[in-house]
Amino acid sequence: MQMIPRPFDQTVMMIAGCLLFMCGLLIGVAVQAPGAPIIGMAHTLGLLESVFMLAFVALRPYLYLSFANAWLFCGLTIVSFYCNFIGISLTVITGAGAGMYLPPWGSYVTDSPSAANFWVGFTLNMSSAAVAIPLLLVGGWLDQRATKPRLQGWMFYISILLTIVFLALTFIPNLLG
Repeated sequence: MQMIPRPFDQTVMMIAGCLLFMCGLLIGVAVQAPGAPIIGMAHTLGLLESVFMLAFVALRPYLYLSFANAWLFCGLTIVSFYCNFIGISLTVITGAGAGMYLPPWGSYVTDSPSAANFWVGFTLNMSSAAVAIPLLLVGGWLDQRATKPRLQGWMFYISILLTIVFLALTFIPNLLG
């Protein structure tokens, strides 16, 4: 039985998923804030997003993605999932992030302008880069089932455009005021 080599983007995503899983496990041990429910959210978020990354690795042989789309999918997944986890973890560690779309944990977060609040906002806004991931998954699945792949070029440009638009929509209001 001959083994088929795994694409390198699949290997990168598998390693990133395993690393995120380990970080999700360790966030509860590293931070000593007993009773803070946001630690549970950071822990659950790290584990859940790493499981999604590993599921994407398992789905990869069933998708047809061009070289550019495969790396775009890998990059968007890693950036958005890690930024989301880092944003919540910074909230746990520093107590920053009040006034954002976090549940009302008023006793655990502060609203004073600081570098930590900026970085929490930045990383949580960067997690919106995941908007193009479902498009790439559906397009890759449809092209796998088609006799002649036709969607790869369009998927790449639409995914880039969607990512730029959503990042602009999240960052422009913050820059304006």
